[in-house]
Amino acid sequence: MDIDPGKQFFYSNTTKGFYNAGIHGDGIPDDAAAITEDEHSALLQGLSQGKAIAVVGGKATLTDPPPPSLGDAKTAKLAAINAAFVAALDKGFAVSLGFKMDATLEDLQKLKTAYDFAVLLGEATMVVVDYGNVPHPDLPLADVETVLKEVGGNYRALYMTKQQLRGQVNAAATVEAVAAVVWPP
Repeated sequence: MDIDPGKQFFYSNTTKGFYNAGIHGDGIPDDAAAITEDEHSALLQGLSQGKAIAVVGGKATLTDPPPPSLGDAKTAKLAAINAAFVAALDKGFAVSLGFKMDATLEDLQKLKTAYDFAVLLGEATMVVVDYGNVPHPDLPLADVETVLKEVGGNYRALYMTKQQLRGQVNAAATVEAVAAVVWPP
């Protein structure tokens, strides 16, 4: 029984790629294992589910992926720490005055700038808009200063936590040590 070259597939361990006889012809690597159309579909399905493909004994099979390298584990963990830091800031921060404030550095800088202008202009109060976009009119500048200190303290604590965790990741000598670094600590 002849197989249509357009339906004859191969998988190469060297290139980690699929090949089609009708398309690639003589360009198929020597280590490529012949697979059927159904096997091709099953291997693609396995890849989409996080599996890896290895050619064992001349046959392409699904396997568990190899563990990440130390460098890859560190890169992924540092990205996760940065994402956790941003997520913590995006949740806002409840201040002692009974409302929640935006907590990003940009929001803190905007509030500090507005406060500085109010002081410069000799004003005693200012409007502060909280996390839920609710305005707090005529907030005494002493209360605005409290908000700045509390939100700034929260930002600083989260930033210091992020930096401490980044240091632990960078100092880790094994993938397991990297995995042990978690937010929040």
